[in-house]
Amino acid sequence: MVPSDPDATPTPVESRSLVIDPFVSADWLSTHGNETVAADVRWYLDGRSGPAAYEAGHIPGAVFVSLDTVLSEPHEKRTAGAVTRCPRPSVSRAAR
Repeated sequence: MVPSDPDATPTPVESRSLVIDPFVSADWLSTHGNETVAADVRWYLDGRSGPAAYEAGHIPGAVFVSLDTVLSEPHEKRTAGAVTRCPRPSVSRAAR
């Protein structure tokens, strides 16, 4: 992928926002859109809904990919018995 600004100076950690910059620019995506699929993986720590945000507006042609059900694997913590998620999905889950 092409960085949105390859000449940009890195920002010190203290002054970075909590929003991740795009991997590619809007211009690059409009030029190469027929060669790619944009994945919307919004997930919020504050409880907002990623799917609802996707439904409210997204890049045309983008698909929503759930961090909880597609990009991670559920597992049980041995100490509390609570179902949590592992940040790496199994091969079969990732292939869906």
